[in-house]
Amino acid sequence: MNKVVPGMAPLLLIVGSVFAQSPEMTVVDKIVAKVDNYIILKSELERAYLQAKSSGNYNTDRCQILESLVLSKLMVAKAEIDSVVVEENMIDRQLDMKIQGVVAQAGGDPKKLEEAFGKSMEEIREDLREQVKEQMLADKMQSTITEEITVTPSEVKRFF
Repeated sequence: MNKVVPGMAPLLLIVGSVFAQSPEMTVVDKIVAKVDNYIILKSELERAYLQAKSSGNYNTDRCQILESLVLSKLMVAKAEIDSVVVEENMIDRQLDMKIQGVVAQAGGDPKKLEEAFGKSMEEIREDLREQVKEQMLADKMQSTITEEITVTPSEVKRFF
């Protein structure tokens, strides 16, 4: 059933040789973990690591950050399976608060933030929106899982 279209073989050879002639390929980003249909990119891991360091978490290493990101993606995947949703207006509210906080850290000037990120405020907003949505889904799923768990003081003493 496999048929070769006349004239395609030379085209494939030309395309293949163009790619073969560029030995210095640059890796833009890498997938460091995959949880269900969600991926964690190296750039995402590095961004979270730098954010932890900038907030004073000097004892946190990349493995701990990766574990946190994997658990978050796991909660988001579970939320998707269980049809847990977060309302859009709640996401918008949380996003606005996060943007205000980031702008305040940049000296209160949105232009400085745009320069630092190399993006417009709208692009920054879109990037942060997905992060906020995933975090809110993960938090909601975690609270759904743990809402009926009760721990007594004697159980805590016995554990420790």
